[in-house]
Amino acid sequence: MAALLLSAAARAEVVDLKTRGTTIRLLIEGPAQPTHVVALFAGGRGDVAIKNDGSIGMRDTDFAVRTRALLQSAGIATAVIAAPNDMGKKLMDLRDSDDYAMDFGNVITYLRKRFQVPVWAHGTSLGTISVVFPVSKIPDPHQRPDGLILSSAVTLPLREFKLTLMDAKLDAVTGPVLIIAHDRDSCKRSPPSGAQRLADALKQAAPLRMLMVSGHNEQAKGHSCAVTSQHSYPGMEQEVIDAIVQFIQAPH
Repeated sequence: MAALLLSAAARAEVVDLKTRGTTIRLLIEGPAQPTHVVALFAGGRGDVAIKNDGSIGMRDTDFAVRTRALLQSAGIATAVIAAPNDMGKKLMDLRDSDDYAMDFGNVITYLRKRFQVPVWAHGTSLGTISVVFPVSKIPDPHQRPDGLILSSAVTLPLREFKLTLMDAKLDAVTGPVLIIAHDRDSCKRSPPSGAQRLADALKQAAPLRMLMVSGHNEQAKGHSCAVTSQHSYPGMEQEVIDAIVQFIQAPH
């Protein structure tokens, strides 16, 4: 199913992409002829609720999802990626599975074939798991994105979720990678020091750049891993997106 939705802000289309006998829903927005496409993978449970009319319920305040209009204004199309239909809320425990890696590869292949421009993947918080594990498992370069954006990357385990990026085969990750962290991120899963550990472990990624955002913002509030905390760069969205756009356009 594909439903075309037009608005004053941007072209939008809901696509249910077939994969493994199930479907995975995408919300594609932005210019009709973009310079690049960025696939967006939300944090938390990752079960983004994309409705038939293109509106988003759950995780709409997620950093990667809520800043997509800023990418679109730079001539970049975005694709918000929901959980596969047969995973839903179970995605929390399946991001590192072979099935999810297949779904990820199918999404990247679809976006590249459709737009004929470079396709990048941006995962934030637990969404970084949804990006790095599939890339580390997929041998076919045509199913891999042209580059990765990893914001507030999960590098330490917690009781209910022990998997971290450090458990992935990081030597298998190649190509451009931008790691973004906040020096006051107090989320135990994504300490600022973990960004450097991750960068050191991504030995085959090139070019690799790390952006450490600094400073306190009065808009930051809530618990340490909340989308309103420093973990999600409140009030600093334009600064971070500008850095992402610059890296996508000219990796260095």
